[in-house]
Amino acid sequence: MDLRGVIQNNFRLKVVSALLATGIWYSIHFFFLPIPETTESVDSGIATTRTMKSLRVLVRMGANNVIPVVVDPVNVDAEIRGPQEIVRGLRAEDIDIFVDISQIRLFQEIQKKLEYRVRYSSLEVKLLPDTVSVRQVSTPKED
Repeated sequence: MDLRGVIQNNFRLKVVSALLATGIWYSIHFFFLPIPETTESVDSGIATTRTMKSLRVLVRMGANNVIPVVVDPVNVDAEIRGPQEIVRGLRAEDIDIFVDISQIRLFQEIQKKLEYRVRYSSLEVKLLPDTVSVRQVSTPKED
C-alpha cells in the first residue's frame, strides 16, 4: 500500500494519532504551562499553611549604586498561608525575597527589613527572619 492509501484508508492509524496528539496537548497544558493568576481570596475554600525553607535573599540596588555587600542570613524561610490548591502548587520561583538598598549610599552595616513579591495576591507571607544584616564590603585600593 502506498502513502496515499495509508492516509486515505487507515482509520486505526488516524485514531491512534489523534489520541496521541490529545495526550501531548494535555501534558503540555497541565504540566508545563504556568499557572494563571488567581483572584481567589483566602476566606474562600480551605486555607492551608506551608513553610518553604532556605529561599535565597536577593539584593536590590540602584543602577548607579553598585557596591559589594554581604547579606546575613543569605537564605530565609517563608511561611505561606492561602487557598490549599495554590499553596500546594507553589514553587520557589513564584516568590522573590529581597532587601532594597537602592536609596542607601554609604554604610558599614545596617539591619534592613525584607520585602517580598509573590505571584498570587491571595497569599499571606511571613518571612522568618523578617530582617537581615547588610554589610558593605570594602574593596582593596589599587596603587
